[in-house]
Amino acid sequence: MFQPKLWRDGEFMKLWWGQGISELGSQVSLLALPTVAILTLSATPFQVGLLEALQFLAFPVLGLIAGVYADRIRRRPIMIICDLLRMVALGSVPVAYVLGQLSMEQLYVVALLVGVGTVFFDVAYQSYLPAIISRSDLVEGNSKLQVTGSVAQMVGPALAGFLIQLVGAARAVALDATSFLVSVLSLWWIRRPEPAPKPSSEAGRSGFFSEMLEGIRFVLGNPTISRIAGSTATSNLGGNMVFAVYLIFAYRFLHLTPGAPRADSR
Repeated sequence: MFQPKLWRDGEFMKLWWGQGISELGSQVSLLALPTVAILTLSATPFQVGLLEALQFLAFPVLGLIAGVYADRIRRRPIMIICDLLRMVALGSVPVAYVLGQLSMEQLYVVALLVGVGTVFFDVAYQSYLPAIISRSDLVEGNSKLQVTGSVAQMVGPALAGFLIQLVGAARAVALDATSFLVSVLSLWWIRRPEPAPKPSSEAGRSGFFSEMLEGIRFVLGNPTISRIAGSTATSNLGGNMVFAVYLIFAYRFLHLTPGAPRADSR
């Protein structure tokens, strides 16, 4: 009978719990940052849309570059640096708010830095798992990580609304910053050595641009992957367009609050 092995793998458990907490914290900022812009800084629809765009700008611009770097250097240091970057960027929001210095310009910079950290982290993260568990355990490992991500997406928005209602949107961002610190500590705690990467293209050529071009050719040349990429891009485009104006509509026209159905509910 099948017995899950990774429950007894301490190194995987460090990764799993650390990333689970980090993903839960990220759900808080996903709601808290635009809420800060709308309710605290009275942002216009254009400003909220720009804030959302800056969070995802790094993916089309730096995605291929992140992939090449993840093949050329060890992934764990990349992940730790990206978590530290996001922790500092998000941690600046509650600090600036308490000091009375918070501005839309700061939120733009925070969103851009978080996006850069996320794209590099996500690419390295996907490649790091095979380095700490055997190939035969990859299905179980990916399943556990995917389930954790799904639970975070389900529980996170409710937690975000509760925290924003309780302490305010700017202060709630501190939870996400703290979750990245937990992720850093969990990654630092992993002691299983990561094999040194051996970058090269399929044709045997090494070099930054050779590896990048090979990645582009692979995606465009594979009908299944290219269609998945096109479908994901279209879905993300529509979803982000809706989300950019949805919160403005909910807060200003429906008079909803982050943690309650209506501001005047009893």
